[in-house]
Amino acid sequence: MIGASIVYPENTWFELACETLCVDFYKNNAISGTSIRDDAVKLAAGDLERSINLDDFSILAIDHVHNVNVLDERELLDDYTKYNVSLSMSYTQAFDYVIRRYIDICKELEFNPQSRWYGIKGGKPVHIMLCTYWHDARVAYNESVRRLQQKWKDIASICRFDEKIGFSKDDFDPVTGEHASIKYAKNNLNDTEVIDGVVYGWHPTRGRNAGIQQKMANIFVEEILLNYSEIFSE
Repeated sequence: MIGASIVYPENTWFELACETLCVDFYKNNAISGTSIRDDAVKLAAGDLERSINLDDFSILAIDHVHNVNVLDERELLDDYTKYNVSLSMSYTQAFDYVIRRYIDICKELEFNPQSRWYGIKGGKPVHIMLCTYWHDARVAYNESVRRLQQKWKDIASICRFDEKIGFSKDDFDPVTGEHASIKYAKNNLNDTEVIDGVVYGWHPTRGRNAGIQQKMANIFVEEILLNYSEIFSE
């Protein structure tokens, strides 16, 4: 897993999901306060390959949730190596760089004598799980990450937290008037954000005992098994 605050290990949903799936290996590389641009920089520097044995995992999950368009076709280059990879690059270019660089890294394992994919045509199979925001108020991100998944549908799937979380951006408490997401962020001091003039919960309450973390874990497990049942039946 690569990502930022929503999937930072203190949240626990990713860890709970992996435990439920009984996977042999999982690693959460999410760092709070970062973005997909940080991961692009790390990939460009080779840090991912140095920090993890690529043979150890089958699926790269990406959970970055800034409320921006992550697929602006006008910003894409035919040759991703021509991007100026930096912390100031656009989110569209950062996602494009991370996906395409990861594809090439997996292919290159065909020629790595230290890899179990050595000598296998095409190298390591590429499986990427993109994730929506945990609810549907971040329309710009959620809609564009779906388009991104469709662009890469041969290798990428999507975890639809926003569809399966149990409420929508139109659900408000009839008594308090608060949006439904706020009660799931109550334990986080002032953890709200304003989108289009409406106040929503921002980061869900953290910890293994938080019901929202357990629900997100269950959704992630469901989506993984739906899209990658062949991996877990081996």
